[in-house]
Amino acid sequence: PRFKGVKPSGLHVPNERAFCELKEAMASVVGLKPLKNWIKKFLSDALRFYASGERMKLRNITLSGALGTGRRTAAGLIAKAVYAAGVTSSPSLATGLCGIGM
Repeated sequence: PRFKGVKPSGLHVPNERAFCELKEAMASVVGLKPLKNWIKKFLSDALRFYASGERMKLRNITLSGALGTGRRTAAGLIAKAVYAAGVTSSPSLATGLCGIGM
């Protein structure tokens, strides 16, 4: 579908080019099947909300796991998915460490 036209106030307009780039990025990643399924559902929901003219409800996401489990890769894919859904204006990551005492 083409995502053109007037953007109603607060409506997230999907980014078609970012959808294609995300599809390529997901194809290049080995594993992370549960994440890939979550992203597909997220994007499906984003298109459904856009088609109905409703604003998508968003939640915070926290990634955890041991070293080498793919957290950064997962975060990058999620950032690209949120950008493709039109929620953010950039596919960049906002990362931080919480609750780590040194």
